[in-house]
Amino acid sequence: MTVADIPKAAVPAVRGTPWSLGVSCDTPGCGTSFEGDFLVAENSIRSERLRVVLDHVEKQGWRVIWRRPIGDSLTYCPSCAATSSPTGTAPTGNHSAPDGAIQEDGGP
Repeated sequence: MTVADIPKAAVPAVRGTPWSLGVSCDTPGCGTSFEGDFLVAENSIRSERLRVVLDHVEKQGWRVIWRRPIGDSLTYCPSCAATSSPTGTAPTGNHSAPDGAIQEDGGP
């Protein structure tokens, strides 16, 4: 079976606006970051786009400590996640969430 053999009704329409979204590890001195392209709803707001990328990196082994507002959430790369505290307040010593820990670029 090839793609041409699949009825058009069986292939869901992909709707959305492409955004390049990324996060950086909040462990001081780590420098690991992730950036990827995602389709998000055209009328999505910043917090919805952040949720998309945070959900994705969490599935990839990143540790996400969810906070409200979502922009205050902390992210740790897989290497640092093993050493972060359960509360996310002190992964390897003195930790504070740096400004811009969650970044986003792109979009219309």
